[in-house]
Amino acid sequence: MEFGFRKIFTDYLDDVSTSYPDYNELLLTNGPIAVQLSYRGDELPGGDPAFPTKDTQRGGSAQKDIYYFTGLTITFRPSFGGGGSRNRSFGKKGKYGCPAVPL
Repeated sequence: MEFGFRKIFTDYLDDVSTSYPDYNELLLTNGPIAVQLSYRGDELPGGDPAFPTKDTQRGGSAQKDIYYFTGLTITFRPSFGGGGSRNRSFGKKGKYGCPAVPL
């Protein structure tokens, strides 16, 4: 099991910092997808569909972003020949390992 916690030294990991840009300027310089991703308040129940005016506070730049992750790894390593509950012998009786291949 693995758990990681990272504090980064920027406030732009989630693209939420300082204030909103001007809608028209963002549209002209970066295109419609940038505008859609810049404000997503219309996706919330009861959210405002109107893009906020320029310089409306969007977030605070005093606190930097953090993120965490978790992971679980399960590894299965089958036992061929040596060990386990079954004793398998290859070749001579009593020896474990892969059978010899004639050349």
